[in-house]
Amino acid sequence: MLKCRAENSILKCRVGKLYLSVEMENSIFKCKVGNSILECRVGNIILECRVVNSKLRCGVGNSILKCRVGKLYLSVELENIILKCKVGNSILECRVGNIILECRVRNSIIKCRALNSILMRWWIINTSNAQYII
Repeated sequence: MLKCRAENSILKCRVGKLYLSVEMENSIFKCKVGNSILECRVGNIILECRVVNSKLRCGVGNSILKCRVGKLYLSVELENIILKCKVGNSILECRVGNIILECRVRNSIIKCRALNSILMRWWIINTSNAQYII
């Protein structure tokens, strides 16, 4: 459960033992987790970024970021991620560090790849049923 309190226009949130510092700036929620900053936005829609077991889910050497817009879940398994997705005319931006993930939408399919990184393979996400197509 996410518990939050307002303090000097900063929302202090806690999920289990994990503390998030959430700040509203230019219609973007900025969530600070330790020294990493997470930003999620789709136009004026704020994404829900999921915390699992009181922490951001992590794989071996990777960060896993899960964001939800309605029933659509995006899951990214990279280290130091900036996720930029264009959904229609809206821009989805999620950042944890300095690697940019570029996503494009065509026929309800989101294709994502990492920029400024050796990881250049494409992830494909079907937005109609929110499942991954590898």
